[in-house]
Amino acid sequence: MAEIELQNLSKSFEDKSVIDSLNLTVNDGELVALLGPSGCGKTTTLNIIAGLLEADNGDLLFDNQSVLDMPTKERGAVLVFQNYLLFPHMSVGQNIAFGLKMRGIDKKTRKQRVSELLELVGLTAYADYSPNDLSGGQKQRVALARALAINPQVLLLDEPFSNLDANLREDMQNFIRNLHLEEEMTTIFVTHDRDEAMLMADQIAVMNQGKIEQYGKAKELYTKPKTRFVSDFFGKANYLKLELEDNNFIFNGVSILISEKDKLALKLRSGKSIVAMIRPEFIELESMEIERNEETLEFSGSVVEEHFVGDKIYYQVDIGSEILEVTELPQKSFEVGEEVKVIIALENIWFMEGEG
Repeated sequence: MAEIELQNLSKSFEDKSVIDSLNLTVNDGELVALLGPSGCGKTTTLNIIAGLLEADNGDLLFDNQSVLDMPTKERGAVLVFQNYLLFPHMSVGQNIAFGLKMRGIDKKTRKQRVSELLELVGLTAYADYSPNDLSGGQKQRVALARALAINPQVLLLDEPFSNLDANLREDMQNFIRNLHLEEEMTTIFVTHDRDEAMLMADQIAVMNQGKIEQYGKAKELYTKPKTRFVSDFFGKANYLKLELEDNNFIFNGVSILISEKDKLALKLRSGKSIVAMIRPEFIELESMEIERNEETLEFSGSVVEEHFVGDKIYYQVDIGSEILEVTELPQKSFEVGEEVKVIIALENIWFMEGEG
């Protein structure tokens, strides 16, 4: 295992900046996702960590030691590519043993290690198979076993599930998560799938245009995004523009008490515009007879759209100044045109500055 630290890393291709002063610390034994849209610099970052690309500026540390001038094979990091890159002329066992053979490990030790890894990835009976005879999930397991054969300190995965169907993808997500825990290995994987990142990673680095917009745990990124980009990347949200008057937010004629923590975080001044971010599933709809709760923000509204999708219902509710998106369970059902009470718990409102 190893702690990895990226310090002001930059990389350009033909004068186009791909990574711009990137800073990131991955703790020893963590599973971290680099998450973001295509072209944001995820794979380039992974290739620099692996030693397949040189950074233009900055430094890369493994356990407080710079490795930028260290050959790839000496870094203790191994990269599993998106397309597996198994050798078609070798058997499964020979593929797994390849890295050991290149390091001069004796045949007996190679055979024992291959046997251990085949058992680990559940492919004991496939040692003599050709990679061409394997399914996508089996090929991925062989690629993982080959990577693990040399006992790397750091495992790097580039879009590891992109070639798998939905059911197999879920199985492999669980497999790699369990493998990471069993091997206690520092692991970094690249993905553009937010659900995948949230399911698997201890920490998520959200990347945009070569920078990390926010780094943290899934729940923090989802409920307390620092930027509109992060908020939108993690799903739908309602954005209510508020005004600050005498230590209170005002929206739709309703006053929202500001906590001392929020005041400090936003360094509020009277008259400043603030945006309240509210996820659709954090909004409740009730009949108009429900009594007001002092710890909730409440409006009357009218249902203008309703879409039933089985385990949930998507509503659009007109509250006069805004159309809110609301997600409810099917146990609650409201018709288009029905008057409803919109209820938002104050704890589910996240305030963001300067993003109206």
